[in-house]
Amino acid sequence: MIWIDDLLGYGKSDEGLLALLKKMLMTCADKGLKPNPKKCSFYLREGLWCDRLISGEGVRHDPCESPLFQICRLR
Repeated sequence: MIWIDDLLGYGKSDEGLLALLKKMLMTCADKGLKPNPKKCSFYLREGLWCDRLISGEGVRHDPCESPLFQICRLR
């Protein structure tokens, strides 16, 4: 996965990721967007967004944010 600011992209291979990265950066440049380097991550296996884990396997809830875990954390 590639995460550029609030944009998320996924590729199935290294070549696919590089092509996607180029396309994402060119689109940002065309639209006058300047991504914040501190908010960019590359070659991720999964990422956390809005209490959901996103990966090549799909989207699932973050188990650390489940109500049961919250109760355990308070004790």
